[in-house]
Amino acid sequence: MVPLTNEYWDYVVSHSVAEIRAGRTPNPDMLCNSRVKFGAFYDYLDKNHEGCFDRIASGHYARVVRLPKGDDSQDEEAVLCMTPDVIKDQTYFLAHLNQSQLSRTMFPLGSFTKSQVRQLSQVASHMANKPNTDSIPVRRLAEVADLANKGRKDSQGICFLGKVKFSEFVKEHLGEWPGPIIDIDSGSSLAEGGAVGQSPPSGETGSGLSPPVSTAGFGAGNMVNNIVYVSRSYYDSGRRRDAFSVGPISWLSSKRPDHSQGAVQVKVRHGPQIYNCRLLHMFSSTAEREAFVATGFPDGTADLDSFCTDGQYGAYIVLDGDDQGLAAGQYAVLYQDG
Repeated sequence: MVPLTNEYWDYVVSHSVAEIRAGRTPNPDMLCNSRVKFGAFYDYLDKNHEGCFDRIASGHYARVVRLPKGDDSQDEEAVLCMTPDVIKDQTYFLAHLNQSQLSRTMFPLGSFTKSQVRQLSQVASHMANKPNTDSIPVRRLAEVADLANKGRKDSQGICFLGKVKFSEFVKEHLGEWPGPIIDIDSGSSLAEGGAVGQSPPSGETGSGLSPPVSTAGFGAGNMVNNIVYVSRSYYDSGRRRDAFSVGPISWLSSKRPDHSQGAVQVKVRHGPQIYNCRLLHMFSSTAEREAFVATGFPDGTADLDSFCTDGQYGAYIVLDGDDQGLAAGQYAVLYQDG
């Protein structure tokens, strides 16, 4: 057992609280992986068990493909790839890992779907009762074993909350910030006493996106004046929900998405929804990104062939369909060829 409670608070929980305070939607699962499970845990191993472990196995639904770097060396580069289970695939949550972390990791479940894993989980007790099972097909083993957790429900939600409701957690750490609820279409006040501090603006989890300024979304917020904006026409055709800027960009490997090599796709949250997307602009700094966002994301910008060379800060991306609710703070994860 490796105690990482303090690291989890410092690197994940406190950051999530700060993001909510700033009116953004945090993604603690993303940070838990990059900063704790594959961050602080690896640091502990390096300090206390240096040289003892070549690989660390994790039960995440993801795959690692190891490719030659292409130079004269024999070194390999780890590439994060999706799994056959589009619903349980967890590459979105792992996309913030760096190359050093990913290269030391293996995902034994990556080639299976969740239903296949549930079948395989039945193998253990059968093998314990009948140790000479080398010649028995795995599918047959899966039919006869009986693990206690074989029917356990899938876990969901923010892990550090336990049974505590999200609204109660935020109230405990940030209190309530009373303010008006405003209809963004008419400007009229619908109610008083809305507690802006009780939930992130989108109700979703994620970090890094800025939706178009023309978008009116459910639960948009003005954190300075404690105003919650709502809209009855959020899904109208005139409401643009297909474009955003994102940054800073963190590249997991040297491979870059390239439109000339096929469709580039993006996820803006965990789950099966994935969009084809186009890159329309690159930013070299935070200031350049903010200036572009202030223009309201102008149309007519030419497509760029490839996503970023090193040194680029961020990008402006257009989806091939409307999203249910882009929110500042979400992560955008780019995919190409799985």
